[in-house]
Amino acid sequence: MKMVMVFFMMACFVAHAQMPPPPPVPGASTGTTGFRGRPDASTRSNLIAKAGGLIQQANPDSASFIIVNAQSQLPSQVASDGAGRLQRFLLFPFEVRQGDENACPRALVAKTLMDKKAAAVIVLCQAKDEPALLVAPEARWAIINVEALEKGASKDVYAARVRKEIARAFGYLMGTAHSSFEGCVMKPVLKAEDLDVISVETISPESLNKVLAQAKLLGIQPARMVTYRKAVEEGWAPKPANAMQKAVWDELKAGQPKQ
Repeated sequence: MKMVMVFFMMACFVAHAQMPPPPPVPGASTGTTGFRGRPDASTRSNLIAKAGGLIQQANPDSASFIIVNAQSQLPSQVASDGAGRLQRFLLFPFEVRQGDENACPRALVAKTLMDKKAAAVIVLCQAKDEPALLVAPEARWAIINVEALEKGASKDVYAARVRKEIARAFGYLMGTAHSSFEGCVMKPVLKAEDLDVISVETISPESLNKVLAQAKLLGIQPARMVTYRKAVEEGWAPKPANAMQKAVWDELKAGQPKQ
């Protein structure tokens, strides 16, 4: 239960970092110390913003979850968006690769899993008369047939179905089952239209314990989240991406010898 709460709070923390800074709190301290008790949400958001926001430091020893896009009916961005939602919530390393749409999906699975850093793989393909989702958790792969998910849907609905199916395939591979939690994509689905009723595109905190246990078995380790200021102090921060980060960068780099 403690691990669930930690990751749920981390997800909320990331969400705060992505929001624009709220207006200053009258009388609140603007430093990182000096609080008596825990600062409120607005003050925390201001502090994170002043520190340049939160950035991730991937664990170099972690295995990655691979998504192979071997279909052309939808833009490859759909696969990237599906992976991105899961990555932001779980902080796991995801990688989207392009695959040959004429290749056998099982061959793409076998080729991908030859990579020692591949923890598991989802292949997006397009095939007639095949089910929308095949999952082999014990073999660490899933195949999504995007053609079976179209069925007269608009472009946006079609893309949403595929993103939801990516999340469901991930959930099955990571040890979760059907969920009773309303804010979870792991619902029973008997036809493509059933996906349209699901309003979310990621798994819920309810499933986290199972996901974390499976991730450990597969060698997946979450990224470390720190403020941009901390990353600059430690010497691994990327170049500034916005004015706030540049201010932090200039402040901390001032007076340091040039490399």
